[in-house]
Amino acid sequence: MHKAVAQAVKDDVVEGATRPVVPSVWSSKVNQTTWMNGTVQTSIVPLGDLFMVEDDGAKRKATTSNVKFGWAPEAYVGTPLEFMNFTTYYTETYMGFEINGQHLDASIYGAVRFSPTFSWLPAARDGGMVEYSGTSYQSWVFTYGSTSMLALFDAAGVPVYLDQNVTAPSVGRYRTVMAFSEWRADASHLPHVWDGYNQTTFTHPTPCPAPADPTPVEQPIYIFHPKDNFDIAGQDVGDGTGDVFFVCVDVLTNRATGVDHHYQWLSSWTVTHNPQIGQYQNCNGYPPRCLGAEDFLVGHEAAQGLGSPSGGMCTTNPQTGEWWSLPVGGQCAAGASPSGGTCSWSAVRTKTIDAKCLLDQLGFKEACEAGQRAPFAAATKIFLGAFATDDPATGGCPPLNVTGA
Repeated sequence: MHKAVAQAVKDDVVEGATRPVVPSVWSSKVNQTTWMNGTVQTSIVPLGDLFMVEDDGAKRKATTSNVKFGWAPEAYVGTPLEFMNFTTYYTETYMGFEINGQHLDASIYGAVRFSPTFSWLPAARDGGMVEYSGTSYQSWVFTYGSTSMLALFDAAGVPVYLDQNVTAPSVGRYRTVMAFSEWRADASHLPHVWDGYNQTTFTHPTPCPAPADPTPVEQPIYIFHPKDNFDIAGQDVGDGTGDVFFVCVDVLTNRATGVDHHYQWLSSWTVTHNPQIGQYQNCNGYPPRCLGAEDFLVGHEAAQGLGSPSGGMCTTNPQTGEWWSLPVGGQCAAGASPSGGTCSWSAVRTKTIDAKCLLDQLGFKEACEAGQRAPFAAATKIFLGAFATDDPATGGCPPLNVTGA
């Protein structure tokens, strides 16, 4: 057991327990923590308590989380736009994410599909009475190869705690602890979560309406990136306000970009793209791994997805700034143009600076801390000034003498 859990759980073995039977349909509030190779997995967006509904007969499960985004624009406070809404759908054949109305294909996670949460229980052994958070519960334990499960049930046979440990060759040790509350033997926590569900909306997302003018659009964008890596295909980028929203949240949560994203440099680009916009791909890593099935059209959303409808996909979002995704499948080859129809975007890098110049020398961090919420006007002014001039004495950052795209 994890150290924190071991301190709260004490063995007190009692034999002869009756094995509980979990109903085929249930829903519950769930407080969930996940570890990867001993490190707690955290999100820049706090997910808070989840609500889960499972239907073993229909072979499907869904989880939802709806929490306030602490750095949302002041104008959004008290409105639905202040919230980050996240739903995961699992069926027998598919898994997809819905984030603020955007339906994102999750094929990057491979064969993750629906499986009953307690399917292992009939093969579990009596683990005796276990004390958890000051109360004694009956425990049931299951071990098979590199997989182990521990569940605690109250006297009525209701699950209160589940500890799942799996070791996979590709990722290492993966552990999830779930604490259940408000358990119900029906779907009443999320009675309508499956209403209108259609897998096609995830696998074949609908683009924004095509503008009447087919002329390609030029868009200045910015991206933090690892040193010497100028491949922006399959990456997410932003305008000044949108990129600052991303970086300021990093600053305000003490997640320095050089630590959690391995970013050392910051580049400005001019992107020329097809004027029709597609679904925003949520991409991370080098090489990138992207949520979302749109792999041709340039994607778009409000920064942090705080827009409506569909995360601000087809609207302008001045309060948050704009984010774009540059799909690998839409990148133009040398000499090709988005106007030709065989590709959707091309890009020219205009300046690259050392991130330390912006973060440590121009007062950017202090401006983020003073702003607290988007649109972080003072920080954005500093950010854009770093590219407008090369002289630190006038608020600029000198360009790095680098080769690349």
